[in-house]
Amino acid sequence: GYINLSGFKRSEAGGKNYGVLSPSEIISNSSQVGIAKISIMLSGDQINANLRSFGIGKELDLNWDGIDSSFLYDSSILYDIDKASLGYGYLLRANIVQIARAYSAFANQGEIVEPRITINQPVRKLKAIDSRTANYILASLRSTVVEGTAENISDSTVSIAGKTGTTEKYIVGNGYTPGKYISSFASIFPYESPKYIMVVSIDEPDPNNYFGGDISAPIVANLAEHMLINGYIE
Repeated sequence: GYINLSGFKRSEAGGKNYGVLSPSEIISNSSQVGIAKISIMLSGDQINANLRSFGIGKELDLNWDGIDSSFLYDSSILYDIDKASLGYGYLLRANIVQIARAYSAFANQGEIVEPRITINQPVRKLKAIDSRTANYILASLRSTVVEGTAENISDSTVSIAGKTGTTEKYIVGNGYTPGKYISSFASIFPYESPKYIMVVSIDEPDPNNYFGGDISAPIVANLAEHMLINGYIE
């Protein structure tokens, strides 16, 4: 399918047409049209507030040099194309630790856990969403692996929930660059009793094989299985 946004036509990746989807299916199928339709129902303030509640646009409280800074497009006027772009991950920048922080809400009944480097630092949590919503999204992330964009790892011995991500690479001075991609998979496991969050991001994969479900998700599955073998997962 496709949708017209502020005079621009936006289609599903690969020209797919999913038809009518539930919110859970929008997540598991990475439907850009679906998330765009949800995003344009919200005001710009609501979108930015929701993203900030998950730590997007908020710097990490870590004494760790070399971590990329965060950015969230925040304009007084957001057109439909802007809202949709924010909905599926454009017009913002977040490093993988920030993404892991956001996903911790789905693994912890709606509470975000602030990352820390040493175990003797106090654990700080912040409520982002209610537990019912967190569990719904976690189940949707599990469906991503069972029957969605990461179903190629559905036979993993570890029950993984996660979300694939594939974006054009943003290069300063050039903008989003066709033919260059960032492919990722953000995961939570074991699904039944979450203990770990793992985010794998591949910078400029083969332009002929660049979807996150194809190249990043299998890395997560392999590492999770090694953790199981070595006793880190019961």
